[in-house]
Amino acid sequence: MEATQKQKPFAPQLKRMLGTRGGTLALAAAVAGLAGLVLLLFLGQYKDSVRGGAAPETAVLAGGLIPRGTSGDIVIGQELFKATTVPADRLVEGALADTQALAGQVAVRDIFPGQQITAADFAKSADPVRGQLTGDQRAVSIPLDSAHGLTSLVRSGDRVDVFVGFSGAGGSRGRAQLRTLMQNVLVLDVPAKAADRGSSSKKADITMRVTDKQAAALAFASDNGDVWLSLRPPTGASQQAPSVVSMEALLAGSAPLNAEEK
Repeated sequence: MEATQKQKPFAPQLKRMLGTRGGTLALAAAVAGLAGLVLLLFLGQYKDSVRGGAAPETAVLAGGLIPRGTSGDIVIGQELFKATTVPADRLVEGALADTQALAGQVAVRDIFPGQQITAADFAKSADPVRGQLTGDQRAVSIPLDSAHGLTSLVRSGDRVDVFVGFSGAGGSRGRAQLRTLMQNVLVLDVPAKAADRGSSSKKADITMRVTDKQAAALAFASDNGDVWLSLRPPTGASQQAPSVVSMEALLAGSAPLNAEEK
């Protein structure tokens, strides 16, 4: 007798097993168990991949320091942000996926470079003055009565032209003059009670946005002359080159300055 017997072929054994009902059921159970094990392994790998950041989310990061009071419109217009993707488990609560939600809002806290921008970082009308200043822009308030400042008409967000008049311009022997100091100036703030002050002699502080150079000129004009505001159309405003108005200039023309009819 040989030390070892030759193993019988597997195929005939499988054929005999499948020839019985019990064998067929046993094989089907084994195949089902193997399929279930494969499915469990797949689901475990998928969960691990999600937890590991395989499903990134879009987030908006501050491209530089965004100080408290910065307008969301400035953040959008000057592109003070960068859009990127971060793993889902690193996404901050309330993080913005785009900057459209910042329009018309103002930063309520400092946002540092690389920090995710959230909805809680901005609010409407948090600082209507600081939120509209950037670069060389400055806010200047000047006291004006209802006649000079149109305080019963002018509102925040309006655009105005600014005139300044000096009596005895150029010294005691000079003539009175009035000139256009600046055009298309944004009104930042008008006191809520300005229209209800009653007497036209009472003044209200009208805050306007100007450049740093214009700020000095406007302050000097307010202290040494008479400042007037002229309300511009909300849209489609046109303008001519400003000129100096004096007694000589008014009397030199032969035709009157007729009011425009439309």
